Amino acid sequence: MLLIPAGEFRTFDDQEDIHREAQALVIDAYQKAREDLSPTEAFDAALKAYRAKFPHISKDLASQAVACILAAADL
Repeated sequence: MLLIPAGEFRTFDDQEDIHREAQALVIDAYQKAREDLSPTEAFDAALKAYRAKFPHISKDLASQAVACILAAADL
């Protein structure tokens, strides 16, 4: 899956750079939110951060991406 923000032009050496950026963004947002919120609310915070960075991705697809990132991170 190639995720490139529509609002800014960016170049990546490798598609893996995009995945690492999305993964870091989601995990960081989830962990920060998890300090004060329930897991469901922390997921919503991570989804909100993901959608802010990648606004062209539909909410359903973004939700699946965030779920996969968090599952792979084994949080």
